[in-house]
Order: sequence, then structure tokens, then C-alpha cells
Amino acid sequence: MFGRTRLRLTVLYVVLFALVLGVFSIVLYVGAATALAPNFDIGPELTNEQAAEVAYRATVDQIRLALIVADLAVILLGNQIATAIGDDPLTPAGLERWTREVTAVYIEGAFIAPAKEPLS
Repeated sequence: MFGRTRLRLTVLYVVLFALVLGVFSIVLYVGAATALAPNFDIGPELTNEQAAEVAYRATVDQIRLALIVADLAVILLGNQIATAIGDDPLTPAGLERWTREVTAVYIEGAFIAPAKEPLS
């Protein structure tokens, strides 16, 4: 009796999930592309040190923005992160685990290349 209704609701949920995932992906891509795009203009009248300073300041600003977005994501996506890591990142235990993991990523990088074996 409820088979057809159940099927319609399932299809509706799948379509809504795909729509939300698509919108989220587009917003994330546009936000990341905007935040990480170089926005400094280095003219020929600048010395090497001045050009390096301009590039450095622009890069630091972009990194700050990326870190703010990442921290905001923890607040907005707390339930999903809790499901993924097993602890709520807004509780003391979850915050400790989240801090440990994020610090490791900030220090070592997200992707670590395998060590190369020396040639004999």
C-alpha cells in the first residue's frame, strides 16, 4: 500500500541530496578559487624585495582566509564531522582530537610523499 509512496519519497530524497551536494560543491569551488587566486600586481618599477613583500602579504592574507573558512566549516558542519571522526568537534574531547589532526595537517601537510629509497 505504501510502496509507491515510499519509492517517490526515496527518489525525492536522492534528488534533493544531489541538488544540495551540487550547490555545496559549486559554492565551495567558487569560494576556494576566489580565496586562493593571486590578486597582486607586480610592476616593473618594483625591486625584487618589494615584489617579494607584495607577494608575501597577498599569500598570507589568502592563507588567513582559508583558515577562517576551515574553522567556520567546523562550526557549520559539526554534526557531519562528528559522524566522520566519532567525536563532536565542539566538545573538549572532540576539540582535542580535531586540534591534533588539524595541527598535523598544518605542520606536515595533508599529503605526504613517500620517502624515496637511495639509489645503490
